[in-house]
Amino acid sequence: MEVDVGIINSISVPQSQSKRRRISMDGADAALSYQVLPEVENSLPTVRSSDYYTKPCLSELAIREFMNPGYCSRVQDFVVGRVGYGHVKFIGETDVRCLDLDSIVKFNRCEVVVYEDDNSKPLVGEGLNKPAEVTLLLKAKSLNNLTEDHLREIVGKLKCKTESQGAEFLSFDPIQGEWKFLVQHFSRFGLGEEDEEDIPMDDVSEEVQEPAGMNGSEASDVDEKLFQ
Repeated sequence: MEVDVGIINSISVPQSQSKRRRISMDGADAALSYQVLPEVENSLPTVRSSDYYTKPCLSELAIREFMNPGYCSRVQDFVVGRVGYGHVKFIGETDVRCLDLDSIVKFNRCEVVVYEDDNSKPLVGEGLNKPAEVTLLLKAKSLNNLTEDHLREIVGKLKCKTESQGAEFLSFDPIQGEWKFLVQHFSRFGLGEEDEEDIPMDDVSEEVQEPAGMNGSEASDVDEKLFQ
């Protein structure tokens, strides 16, 4: 991502109205020091859990909002994920302004819940209650030793589970353990304890490589340091 440092550095606002923040650009060694305007702060979603992430990450959202005011109201294919559990890609443009993602999106073992409290769930098409592509990581035991018939059986059970929840099955990757499906709106999707009798699961591994560009420790860094 390219940013005209001169443009940003030429903008001056009182220190009482802004905070200095040093943000690395797409993993590059060079970094950009700039002043964050209150309007940018008020436009960002929040993520406090260290194993949750967004794409674009919070730093990139801040920069894009700074360079293009209103960007956070129309983020294309916004992603929220949890390392080792999966992620959700919200299809099309999404208004992410001021969203408390920790309270809205929750990944548990083999399932995702968006708007757990029905009383706080917006109408279909609003907020994050909208069409999305869900990817859940299933740590099925002995996937590498599956026979073709057993794999076909697992896929059949995942298809049935997907359709019974009102979603559309897309694929299952036995190598990566990725179960993908489409939803039109949100509630709770995934496998329950009773399903694990048919598809035995290992515990979620903590030794998972963090997605490139994820918030990681930066999530708390942005939320706790950028705007203090």
